[in-house]
Amino acid sequence: MARANTKAWKRIPLEERKAIEAHEKRLRELPCAASRTFYQITLHHCHGGSLKDIGYHVGGGQKASDWLQIPLTSDLHVGDGGIDGAGGIGVPTWEAEHGAQVDMLKWICRELGVNVFEKAGISGIDIYN
Repeated sequence: MARANTKAWKRIPLEERKAIEAHEKRLRELPCAASRTFYQITLHHCHGGSLKDIGYHVGGGQKASDWLQIPLTSDLHVGDGGIDGAGGIGVPTWEAEHGAQVDMLKWICRELGVNVFEKAGISGIDIYN
């Protein structure tokens, strides 16, 4: 999937953009982080909830780091029971029903062999606990 060629994206150094694109390609090959199914996978930029609990927060209208993404089915992402979108249930309710985004990111780290927290500039996260 091609990424929008936005001003924000262009500000990221070329090598970093290539690394993010390669990471996103690998994410799309994984099952949904919540349901472990492969049905209609989309990438979700993690925000709020358990990320706030570890001290990571971006302001309203800002997107989280491209390294902090998880694969989700489209329904769990933007559907009526999704974490985002007009019909979404919101982060706290979603995490209570499906698990913490931080734990899903830790699973991503272990599956892909890359510490996405460090890539996003977050230190001190034990990806094995």
